Amino acid sequence: MANKVRRGKVKSSRPSASLCWFDIPDDDLDRAKKFYRSLFGWKFEQFPAAVDQYWHINTGGADASPDGGLLPRMHSGHTITIYVTVPSVDNALAKCRNLEGLSVNLKPRYRAGATSPFAWIRKETPLPCGK
Repeated sequence: MANKVRRGKVKSSRPSASLCWFDIPDDDLDRAKKFYRSLFGWKFEQFPAAVDQYWHINTGGADASPDGGLLPRMHSGHTITIYVTVPSVDNALAKCRNLEGLSVNLKPRYRAGATSPFAWIRKETPLPCGK
């Protein structure tokens, strides 16, 4: 007996927004590298960037697992930055403007050497880390 095939909408396996990179600022880069290497097994390699002393973080995960960067803290409010890939920066900013508690850079920009636009979005209230 043949199996019946159900037809319908195919669900996309690609999320509408996915984490693609992160930056961790710290006042003592050697101490931070030792900490994250010991805690998570991350590997660090100096990376040419606009910021002096920028280190690529190899998280050691699968190819889809995001890597990140370690850099000197630029000011007291400099916190971890998470980069998210979205289908449209303009659409994401428009949606963001309608949500409470967010401040944004209203115009997408291009970084030196980058081929994709980016924009800064900052949530005004702190987010908990872990549970």
